[in-house]
Amino acid sequence: MTYVEASAALASAVRAHRIDADEHEAALTVLADLWQEISAVEVDETLMRTAASLARTDALRGYDAIQCASALRLAGLDVVAVSGDNVLCESWHRHGLHVVNTNG
Repeated sequence: MTYVEASAALASAVRAHRIDADEHEAALTVLADLWQEISAVEVDETLMRTAASLARTDALRGYDAIQCASALRLAGLDVVAVSGDNVLCESWHRHGLHVVNTNG
């Protein structure tokens, strides 16, 4: 899901003229390289239930709740959670994760 969301964000940046086609291709290459370093988490029943709870308690949207629950599952592994969604970043921070908000 993260790979798809990142790809969609890059495509949105092209449509909004924030990056051009060459920058888009370069960013997709970087994404593919970075993906090799990312710990993917399988969505199972426990993760879905945790995400559903987070959606309610932390006012997260569905996919953001899954992202939050996934990061929390990996919390003991020196996780750095990265997003441009302020609500998601605040949730991660409240739960004790290291957070990078790409909106500054």
